[in-house]
Amino acid sequence: AKKISEVFIYKCKEFFGQAEKAQANALLLLEHGFEEEAVHIFGYGESLIKEGIRQETKQFERILLPRIKAALAAGKNPNASKLIEMNEILKKAVNNEINLQQARDALQSAFGLSIPEAIEKIGHSIPSINDLL
Repeated sequence: AKKISEVFIYKCKEFFGQAEKAQANALLLLEHGFEEEAVHIFGYGESLIKEGIRQETKQFERILLPRIKAALAAGKNPNASKLIEMNEILKKAVNNEINLQQARDALQSAFGLSIPEAIEKIGHSIPSINDLL
């Protein structure tokens, strides 16, 4: 389960690392007067963040949700309500029901977490939920 957790987090964070580089490049372009290019590169960075979130929501549905349901069916309490709520916020961003800034604000307000921190928390929960099975 620990390996699954590590892969879960890595797959998502890989996109966030690429997004940080793109956004740093966008700032450099902006500083040198290339506003149109900067906006384009910044948008690319935001799309990478969304892809990282999409990876999380896909993996949540495939890996975590079945484990949560199995634990509940076995009469165990996986304490997953916050994880599910975090995933729902992220899913809304992926489905364009809210924008990335609204997702950031919602996660910060409700849990005191950034998007990458929320994804890490969700990923790190896999072993403890798995232990209930």
